[in-house]
Amino acid sequence: MKKIVLLFVINLVLFGCSKDNDGGSSDYNGYYFETTYLDVTYVDESYYVGGVELGADACTSTNDLIGTSLGQLEKSNFFIDAHFIHYENQSDFESNKSDASNLTANKYSLYDCFNNLELSINFVLDNQDLILDESKNNVSKINKITIVNETNLEITYSIEGEYIGNFKNTTSNSTASLVGNYRVPIIVLK
Repeated sequence: MKKIVLLFVINLVLFGCSKDNDGGSSDYNGYYFETTYLDVTYVDESYYVGGVELGADACTSTNDLIGTSLGQLEKSNFFIDAHFIHYENQSDFESNKSDASNLTANKYSLYDCFNNLELSINFVLDNQDLILDESKNNVSKINKITIVNETNLEITYSIEGEYIGNFKNTTSNSTASLVGNYRVPIIVLK
């Protein structure tokens, strides 16, 4: 009997708690960041998705912006850091809500200029920062915006979107593409 219980406990520890974050569907509170690179799909569904909000500079507007983390993906030869930028106040956010979104790259400082509903992806491949290849079609589209929670002070929205990013290395002229989608919570103030 002790052997059966011991085998059960070992199986539970070894197999019950394992999780593959390199593909498949995600389900960390329903929020995730997913990208496909070289026909392999990677998913970040950690607590970082939607977990970090930092102020961002809106150079063309006096409205306050916030950058919400979409997550990070790190493998032996690449690193991806993604953020979703949006207006901080409800009135600004509601009056500028649409399915249009900008895709930008390599904005490491929140003092760079950002826009509302902007997807910012920083892509490092083989220790080289890649830039967006502006000669190609780069797309960021918001598919769904839903209110998921509301208090007296703030509203939490769920933002679902998809993107296609074509990147290039300015030193070697090599190219790489990322295709993916995301679902992220954002908080706006009333």
